[in-house]
Amino acid sequence: MSQTDITVILTVYNQRPESIETSMRSVAAQTGCTYQLLVADDHSSESFEDEATALASELGISNFTYVRHPENVQTVRNILHALPYAEGQFIKALGAGDALYDESTLAAIVAFCRDNDVHAGFGDIVIDLPDRPSYGAPKRPECYPPEGCCGHRDLLLMQLSTADWIPGCCQFFEKRRLEELLALLAETYEVRYCEDFAETIALLDGDVHHLHRPILLYEWGTGISTGGSIESRKRLYADHERLYRRLHEAHPDDSSYRSAYGKFKLRQFLALKTPLYPLLQKIVAKGYTKAADA
Repeated sequence: MSQTDITVILTVYNQRPESIETSMRSVAAQTGCTYQLLVADDHSSESFEDEATALASELGISNFTYVRHPENVQTVRNILHALPYAEGQFIKALGAGDALYDESTLAAIVAFCRDNDVHAGFGDIVIDLPDRPSYGAPKRPECYPPEGCCGHRDLLLMQLSTADWIPGCCQFFEKRRLEELLALLAETYEVRYCEDFAETIALLDGDVHHLHRPILLYEWGTGISTGGSIESRKRLYADHERLYRRLHEAHPDDSSYRSAYGKFKLRQFLALKTPLYPLLQKIVAKGYTKAADA
């Protein structure tokens, strides 16, 4: 039997059943490749396994797996611990409530990865609002291969210095590369929630490719980075602190890492110690959001 082309890991933790169904329906609509849908339940207060299994059968998803962890392990380890159950050559994580952009999204990712020998990549995001605005993060995707020619170090420092991250929701990977990156995040960097950083540390020793195509309809305002609560903010910045500090410690004589860490400390102060963060967050989000016809 040939290997499954791609596994979609649908991450679940106490989301509404309607959000899970939205994501599952977008996966069921996929054509042009073989896929597995793997639900990774990070020990929600109530299991959705029976309902999800029934829905998968109703939708005609023949390759379906539901993994419920015995305890809450947070986002990074939720995906990492689900990977042994993944059958696909490539992996696309999907947060409950988000949807694949169209019926050929997975086929486009698989073709792009195989044509360009991609081990870590990202596509474009459309926000799931009536006017369907795009979310242009990172701001300079043209710098990434295959079209861009910036080096690993330049792209890494661009992210660290300006906090211009590749959102986790639009990332995809070759399975073994994702296992390697998430293990590093969990064990070396002790990052718990920001799986986005997988494609930050990937730039330490390899390429990250950009697929110039929408691949995701994003449910704005429900994730840790856009939810807005002070608790989410503290968790987010704790992960950032650990990443910046360990990168600085690994490169103690490099002024670029030291400068990036200093800029982060200022952002952290504004986010956690002043009332300015909600306003600044809106300004930043507006800078990334573009009208559908822009």
